[in-house]
Amino acid sequence: MPARRTPRSLSISAPERLDARLAPSGGFATIHIQVPGGVMRGFAPPKAQGYKPTGTTMDKAGQTLNTIYNEYQAYLGNGGHGPFVSSQSGRVSLSGTSGTLVGIDVRAKGDIAALAAQLKSQGMTITATSTQFGIVEGTLPIGSLPTVAANASVIGVDPIFKPTRNH
Repeated sequence: MPARRTPRSLSISAPERLDARLAPSGGFATIHIQVPGGVMRGFAPPKAQGYKPTGTTMDKAGQTLNTIYNEYQAYLGNGGHGPFVSSQSGRVSLSGTSGTLVGIDVRAKGDIAALAAQLKSQGMTITATSTQFGIVEGTLPIGSLPTVAANASVIGVDPIFKPTRNH
């Protein structure tokens, strides 16, 4: 008869480091490429087909986050009554008491710890970071998306998609 396992206790820990993971929870596979100097970096897939960049800093956020941001601006323009519901709510992680926080992966270059501090000051709740792949993950107020996308060290901002099941 096999020995019984001892129960494990659960605890809440500091933000998860993504350095040992192959893919952040945003649902994108990370492709590893060799760059000059022998440093490995993560690469996210291109934005959705059919997306036409506008030439603004919000282009770094892609089509899905631009849609959420534009719908949020319309929601505020109409008085912002009741919970915010986006056409992307079924696909993208929206949270907060009024649904005004969006789950994002910020891909960046440079000092990730300094970027994480800047993002935190802009209202982001950071859940994970990876200095190896240049990613900060967490939830951000939707209204702060243009400020984050305008940051010079930010390469791109991707939504965290909800998991889906194939039936």
